[in-house]
Amino acid sequence: MKTHIKRCIALLCAVCMMSGLSACGEDGSKGGSSTTSTVSELSYDSVNGTAVKKTVKNNKNDTLANVSQPLNVSEIKSNLKYLPQMFYGCYAIDGCYQFPCSSSSLDKYKEEMDYVSAKEVGISIEQEQGEEEDKITTIPFRIEAGAGTLLDIITTVTSRQWICMYFQSESGSISNVMGAYEINDNVLKFTPLDKYTYDEVTDKVDYQLSDKSIEYTFTFNSPNLTLKKGDKSVTLTAKGLSSDYEGLSISNYATQNSKKVANIERFDIYSDGEEENALQYFKLSFSDNSLVNNAVAEFSDNGLFTFSWKSGNSEKSYQYYYFFAGNDGLVLTDGKDNYFYNDSYSVKNQALVNSISKADIKKVQELDEKQIEIIVKKKTNLLEDLEKTFKEAGINVKIDKESGEIMLDSNILFGYDSATLSAEGKSFLNKFLKAYSSVILKKEYESFVSKILVEGHTDSSGSYDYNKKLSQNRADNVKNYCLSDSTGLNKQVVTALSKLLQSVGRSSDEPILDKNGKEDEKASRRVTFKFNINLEMAQ
Repeated sequence: MKTHIKRCIALLCAVCMMSGLSACGEDGSKGGSSTTSTVSELSYDSVNGTAVKKTVKNNKNDTLANVSQPLNVSEIKSNLKYLPQMFYGCYAIDGCYQFPCSSSSLDKYKEEMDYVSAKEVGISIEQEQGEEEDKITTIPFRIEAGAGTLLDIITTVTSRQWICMYFQSESGSISNVMGAYEINDNVLKFTPLDKYTYDEVTDKVDYQLSDKSIEYTFTFNSPNLTLKKGDKSVTLTAKGLSSDYEGLSISNYATQNSKKVANIERFDIYSDGEEENALQYFKLSFSDNSLVNNAVAEFSDNGLFTFSWKSGNSEKSYQYYYFFAGNDGLVLTDGKDNYFYNDSYSVKNQALVNSISKADIKKVQELDEKQIEIIVKKKTNLLEDLEKTFKEAGINVKIDKESGEIMLDSNILFGYDSATLSAEGKSFLNKFLKAYSSVILKKEYESFVSKILVEGHTDSSGSYDYNKKLSQNRADNVKNYCLSDSTGLNKQVVTALSKLLQSVGRSSDEPILDKNGKEDEKASRRVTFKFNINLEMAQ
């Protein structure tokens, strides 16, 4: 991806995490009282981060309960294995949590940095014709990671972890560079993204990374992160826990397959300032659907997150070393086990995520819970209507309740290794389309469905390219037949469908597996109808 070094206002680097931990209290883990050290007691190089202690409570008279055994931060960090999720959120030098940055902060940063040719580190930068190459700082002054922070289509490629780094040029302009990152012990390896494309029809992202990488050694003194290269280093502070940023907000669920602290499913934390009369909010949601609204939390500048609440006549308290990820939640650890609270509400509702295009990932993040609930309920009603209608019409198809995908057996529609619709296939489609359109085009679902994908799928026998062509031809022929005069549908219905139907060949990318995890070749050969949801209907 080309990055313009003349941008003085950084763009927000435009919907995984598995590993678990244990806590103190009811689930048997260790706890401790909060001992807050000042920033000056921590060791920093170069540009110093200035983290502050932040306490969040629902009532100003609530106090944080003591925990019996304080956690030893040094011991935790000596046993800790760093993971990519610990870098989620936004880290920056003071004055650069919002744009434009403070000029004094950037001036100090510039004075202390070394510079390098962007080409040397694999970063592609747009330059005007005849313009001399502008060098960039070797260490970024701001980084962003995590899907909820980046809000970019590239994060849907979950085989890699993605990060955006912000550098400054010698001339004073800012460049934001997206790339993949890996963590190995205390080394962060950053590989710039050379380019990527998104195909709206296939909903597929293709990308290419640079053949060069940059490596930084790092040290966490949460909420501060120090990046070092050569004899230079920069200390960044987590957005929300810095001295010059008042807002603090987390609303995240436990990540799938992560252990939960005291069976807590979700943390809701909000504060708009340090003053006693500032708006504060801290709520805990548990897996059994119970809630706690009288909780108190403290993020200390020595890296400890302590929280407690009253339960009857007793008080419960927990303490962990934290990694503050903002829109991507929290990662908590005792140095041995980790708890990941990185999932958003929309991620938890796979019924929604599986029915939107990658292009709508950012839109989902902008919806509140009530809007999402409305959409999910409407999708559920639509699928139930389809299931009932198919059953009444004697049509045997399989509907995936999460994705909304309706699977048609290719063996009925086509002969072996053929893309020509059989007589039996046409007869089946006539019956199917009458039932399908009677539901999908109902007035109550008007504007709800934004697109219907007719997808061709093959098994994995034969070459990928051959299967790609075969699957595309089959999808095309089904779509074209649906819009022909042979289906018996009236012209009004055909016109409505013509605005929605798109055909895509998936080759053998999405095989059906049997209970033993092996490919079911017969089931894999299929044509599917899958609708995408129009998120704007919830606005």
